[in-house]
Amino acid sequence: MRLSAAIDRAPRRRRLRLIAAVFAGMVPTLVISGCNPLHGLSSPPANVTITVGAVPGIENANLFLAQKDGYFTRAGVRVKIVRFLSVKSEIAALDNGSVDVIAADYGDMFFYQAQNAIYRVLADGYDAAPGVIEIVTLPSSNIKSPSDLAGRQIPVPDAEQVRAAAGDPNTLDLASAVSVLQSDGVNLAGVQWQPMLQTKAITELIDHKVPAILVSGLNVYTAQQQGAVELVDACSGPTSGIPLDGFFAATSWLREANNTAVAKEFRQGLYAADAAATMPGPIQAVLPAWLNITKSEADLVTTGTYPLSTITASLYRTAALLNNEGTTGVEVNVAKMVVR
Repeated sequence: MRLSAAIDRAPRRRRLRLIAAVFAGMVPTLVISGCNPLHGLSSPPANVTITVGAVPGIENANLFLAQKDGYFTRAGVRVKIVRFLSVKSEIAALDNGSVDVIAADYGDMFFYQAQNAIYRVLADGYDAAPGVIEIVTLPSSNIKSPSDLAGRQIPVPDAEQVRAAAGDPNTLDLASAVSVLQSDGVNLAGVQWQPMLQTKAITELIDHKVPAILVSGLNVYTAQQQGAVELVDACSGPTSGIPLDGFFAATSWLREANNTAVAKEFRQGLYAADAAATMPGPIQAVLPAWLNITKSEADLVTTGTYPLSTITASLYRTAALLNNEGTTGVEVNVAKMVVR
């Protein structure tokens, strides 16, 4: 969503927030009443707390929503959230047992699963929607169509890189963009993808030092706020609606006594929060505290979809994308990863 369009719709957004406030207030009632999706779950053992690691982002704001608004508590599980600076450090913490679950990018997790099949998907966490990953440029740029990217150097996010073969996309964001460009017939042979901190890439673009940049999440909004416009939606066509992030545990943790029941209740609490997130308002309400942004920024940023279930076939789309573009080099067995 472009900033100008978002501003134009502001009066309507305020009306929607009023409606959302009414419905958001009804969600806890529905959860407690006869429509309760948590009804019948066994209680976890006393004094058990599940520790969840996350790099705060729009993609895992449902985790913070579930904790802040009591969905985990009503599901019968206590959750402690530990903030990390990178998915790599999260995975290290998961491996050494200092956290029980992590919220992470499928690009990283499928890559590491291909190296050592020790991880399980507890829940799909965040799926693509228009505007969540984009190649943007400036209105004054001579880049007018995707084909104009040929032969250019384009900054791309430097976070969550994996050790892909030289020349292959090393992040899920880049693999998604490459897939869309290929479907549009763009000659990528001469395109140089330059990993860069997204905030620096935005500055480089605004200063006319680079012709276009790939940005994701909150950085799409930040770039557009400074005048950038969409050139390519990286989550469209072949990548439309693909799962981007999920919640993962180690197989060894799940095998420990009672952890399967605890994981089930964690998932139910998360999906109850996701049900609230289908309406405008609840996610935007927690973004300021979760991401340290202003309320007005939270109201205007574009979010993806917080799914109400884990669909194995959808996860296979992401796994196939990463395999086809060379990010993982193999297609992981997603069915064996998903916890039922």
